[in-house]
Amino acid sequence: MRKQKSLTEVRAFQQRLTSALSRRGFRVAGYGWVTQAAKKIGVSAVNLGNWHSGRRYPDPESIQILASGLGVDPNWLSEGFGEMETSSPTESQSDKKTKRFDSRC
Repeated sequence: MRKQKSLTEVRAFQQRLTSALSRRGFRVAGYGWVTQAAKKIGVSAVNLGNWHSGRRYPDPESIQILASGLGVDPNWLSEGFGEMETSSPTESQSDKKTKRFDSRC
């Protein structure tokens, strides 16, 4: 069973997630940003909204997906260790499908 994160840990994660989203050009305010960001990253909008608001904390697999989609180090995202950026973000599955479809037109 996974250890429950403290409120301090959850808030720190929220700040790191917001920083990573902002660096990738997502305006983390207003209506619709969660859906757009989730689609680009490759996670569900409900999960991203819950993680960003602090209602839930992502499991290790979700941390990997988030980090990959945002181009940040998973250790930095989950625990704050190391450098923020690793590389450019990877394409979500929907982006790959769209590109494949577009190339056939």
